[in-house]
Amino acid sequence: MSRSFICIVLFLSSLWAGPVQAFQPPGNQMISIQATAGPHLLIKSPTVQKALGLTDSEVQWAVAESNKFETESREILQSELQAIMATGRVEIGAVQAKVNEVKADLAAMSYKDFGKKLTPKQIEQLRSIELQMAGVQAFDRPDVKASLQITKDQATDIELTMEETKGSIASLRKELGIQSVVAGTTTVISSSGGPNAPTKPVIAPVDQQKMDEFDAKQFQLQKKGLEEIHGLLNASQKLNYKKMFGEPIDTLAVRKEMKSAITIKP
Repeated sequence: MSRSFICIVLFLSSLWAGPVQAFQPPGNQMISIQATAGPHLLIKSPTVQKALGLTDSEVQWAVAESNKFETESREILQSELQAIMATGRVEIGAVQAKVNEVKADLAAMSYKDFGKKLTPKQIEQLRSIELQMAGVQAFDRPDVKASLQITKDQATDIELTMEETKGSIASLRKELGIQSVVAGTTTVISSSGGPNAPTKPVIAPVDQQKMDEFDAKQFQLQKKGLEEIHGLLNASQKLNYKKMFGEPIDTLAVRKEMKSAITIKP
């Protein structure tokens, strides 16, 4: 095992945003994984709050719960990933699968918590918004596939569209020189030091004009991908799709609001 570090960074993807998390257990390569933002982050968006019809007191309570849950969820996810790294056998597929599993569990916990104050209708709306924010990645969720009764042939075509969309976004990110971006900053992780050295994120400014360009262009890439997937569905699936995803929300506005609501603690 090399004395260099393996660095895990959760990248923002397409129309969703999430907190950058990173740590450096022993290893010798950089691993990039994706993790969608859950309801505890969505609830911080004024656009989402308005869509749900939250009162001022409900907003205050929900944001307080979100802040508490954000810290707890980061610790849980990091602990799970460190356990994988400790085995000394790192496979990107296994890491991504664990992230998806943990995120699903955390989302369930978050919805249960919000259910203490929000109505069933508001919870249903929040679930729909979460799906919209996931973009094409929503079709990688088992519950979406099952609810829409996606066939084997459809699954193959949808997977192709998803990969093409993610590839286009990755190319766009590379073209504009944008890495992992939250709240107008790019997180760069140091790879120096010994195996037990602490992680020391270095926060560097990002070109806001390029970031705005990236947001706008990736929005169009996601829109194109979703339209292609929607075209693969039959009439019955399209009706169910509309019910699951709910009334369209301004996902680009939500993304920007979530980024400004996230804090990074080096």
